[in-house]
Amino acid sequence: MEKQSKQRTRRFLCHRLLKAFFAARVLLFAPAALNAQNAALVFVPNAHTCFVSEDIVYSLAIPGMPPSEITLGTPRAQGLVQQSLQKTGGVVDGKTATIIRIAFNAREPGIAVPEPLWVSLKGTLLSVPFAPVTVLEDPQKAEPAMTVKFQGGGAARIHEGSAVLLLVEIQNARQIESFEWVLTADSMLREISRNGHSVLLEWLPLAPGEQTLPRFTARVKNLTGTTQTILLDGVMCTVFPPLESVEEGANGTSDSAQSDAARQFLQNAFETP
Repeated sequence: MEKQSKQRTRRFLCHRLLKAFFAARVLLFAPAALNAQNAALVFVPNAHTCFVSEDIVYSLAIPGMPPSEITLGTPRAQGLVQQSLQKTGGVVDGKTATIIRIAFNAREPGIAVPEPLWVSLKGTLLSVPFAPVTVLEDPQKAEPAMTVKFQGGGAARIHEGSAVLLLVEIQNARQIESFEWVLTADSMLREISRNGHSVLLEWLPLAPGEQTLPRFTARVKNLTGTTQTILLDGVMCTVFPPLESVEEGANGTSDSAQSDAARQFLQNAFETP
């Protein structure tokens, strides 16, 4: 009797050990299988770049599973607004599958990446990521803008009595229709050339110190075909003493150099075709 009792106890312990062993295998390998499946699932966009106000449609195909066995969480995304969500049956590579499509509308420029979406497959919960999309500003809605560059770039050293080239450029416009300027004190300006999107100028500062460039006004035809006026004002620069006075010392002929520079500048302006 005692022998049978020991055998029953032994069988019971073996049974418990086997259950614990298989339970441990499930706990050990189930996350790995879950992660492997999750890594293979990614929402893919219909395009990797789009413009503001355009729609982005993400798709995900889950093979071998009907739509009734798949539950979806709520999509969330910064800078994107959900438009629709569809979960339909279909065929992928000759096999039945569930196809999930989520449409977003892009509202701001930048890199858009919706938050990973919780997807339940027969009760197994997965976090499925989205591929990023670059959202660009719509060029047809971009406002015209004007910039100015100095000869030699922003680090150009400008001296009183020495002319410097200025390149005024227009962005986000079809063409320049007219271009004017208002001179600041102690400077002269003449136009050298012009094309549809830029104007090359020669500016002659006649006094040292902090100077404000002329105020530029341009009438341009924007990308939608409408004519509008844009301004560029308040661009500051530092004008150093004339090169002659720097070389000759404090008692140099700065007034004479200034007069000579202005005279030569005006002569060049009248000779410009």
